[in-house]
Amino acid sequence: MYFLDRLWRNKDYDQVEQTLVTLLWIVHLGFSFFYASYILQNGGDSLGFWQLTADTSQHAQGWMDYFGINTFFIQWLNYVPGKLLGLSYWSGTFIYCTFSFGGLVFLFLSFRFLILQRTGMLAFPKLLYLPLFLPGLHFWTAGVSKENLLFLGLCMLFYSLTRYGTSMILGVTGWIICLLIRPFVGFFFIPLLIWLLLPLIRGSLIKSLILIVLLIILLFQASNQFLLYLHLESFSLDGLAAFSATQLNFLDSFQANSTLPMGEMDSMERWVAVVFRPLLWESWDFYSVILALENTWLILIILVALLLYSYSVFHLFKNCFSKYRPSCQGGVGTIAWILNFPWRDALCNIRFHIPFLAKYYSIVAVGMFLLFTFSLNNFGLFYRMKSIWMPFLQFSILWLICFSSANLKRSP
Repeated sequence: MYFLDRLWRNKDYDQVEQTLVTLLWIVHLGFSFFYASYILQNGGDSLGFWQLTADTSQHAQGWMDYFGINTFFIQWLNYVPGKLLGLSYWSGTFIYCTFSFGGLVFLFLSFRFLILQRTGMLAFPKLLYLPLFLPGLHFWTAGVSKENLLFLGLCMLFYSLTRYGTSMILGVTGWIICLLIRPFVGFFFIPLLIWLLLPLIRGSLIKSLILIVLLIILLFQASNQFLLYLHLESFSLDGLAAFSATQLNFLDSFQANSTLPMGEMDSMERWVAVVFRPLLWESWDFYSVILALENTWLILIILVALLLYSYSVFHLFKNCFSKYRPSCQGGVGTIAWILNFPWRDALCNIRFHIPFLAKYYSIVAVGMFLLFTFSLNNFGLFYRMKSIWMPFLQFSILWLICFSSANLKRSP
């Protein structure tokens, strides 16, 4: 309430933005109650995370015995509030709901900053805030979950890189959270981490060497922990293929209603299943309809973005053609025109005018979806794992729509 009060008193934000953030908090808080009620009624990993029973293979006796990556890290975080202080699962849900709302605020501020940087270049700029209201994002980050912490880490890093040079500690903390929750995610964001730390090490050989050594130690420890988690001796294609087969067989044993025969599909079918399915006609209950509607929305904005972008590229070439018409008719004149046409300049102007950071996150999201094809086999898990990546991916798609629409308005 203190934060929202300060927001409404701040004259830098217009009334639409103030209302949007307030509504964001109300929606997210509502989803936290729904999430906790669902878990308490149907069970789930979330309750085990809070009660420190999701993974007991470490046989931990004290707080630091719980420390590790993935499940071990979230249980280490929950040791003090859940075990020492004895807070209830409802209390834990509200704590984690506040964490993820912080991530949503970081993302809102980042989106707003990027939009204001390009004032006048975007049509319908408020449309870019829509990804903050995705139901799947709110549900899977509203309670005690690894998705909650991973989303917070991703948003902290995104915000820090958006406000480059002003919040380095925040970005490093976000990256460490990502690394400890999902090591592969941390690996994917190492280039951005180095970029973030450049002001710190620029011009200092000693600082650069210290940073390199620390990164090597951290990544070595994370790699070892991840190999132990996967029960692998080393990274190899055969080892990963065996892990994929074991993981899919393990998930098949639960016989979930939405299980897909991923082992029988080719790579493209798997990827399409992860990103776009279930479709509306594949729905089987109320929750699956919500998931299918989200997938339909994703397909729709992708098609609109491609259509508008293709049309803007067509206009670009049309304008170039009108400036460089062949000086004489016939085959010789046409050939000369083709040879003299400034193809390089025209092609260089064809680019996806999306902020670099949003593009990077979107590329990582697509890569994560590819990894999910080897380890997941049902619609529920697809929805859960991809939900935290969708705001970044859809922001890029909607940005392309807004930018292309503005270009078409300016075209003669």
